Amino acid sequence: MINLSLAFALIMVIEGLCYVIMPGKMKEMMELVQRLPDEKLHIFGLVSVLFGLAWVWFIVKF
Repeated sequence: MINLSLAFALIMVIEGLCYVIMPGKMKEMMELVQRLPDEKLHIFGLVSVLFGLAWVWFIVKF
């Protein structure tokens, strides 16, 4: 459970840094995402999940 909490905390740190370092670009990216069709967002989400699972598997395995 500690590892899961640590993972979420690191996500918040990385995302927060993006907003601190480049707030204008983050607004542009949010506007771009709103214009994307749902199908593209589903595909992007699926690819992200699969990549993340593969990464976790690699870290745990090796």
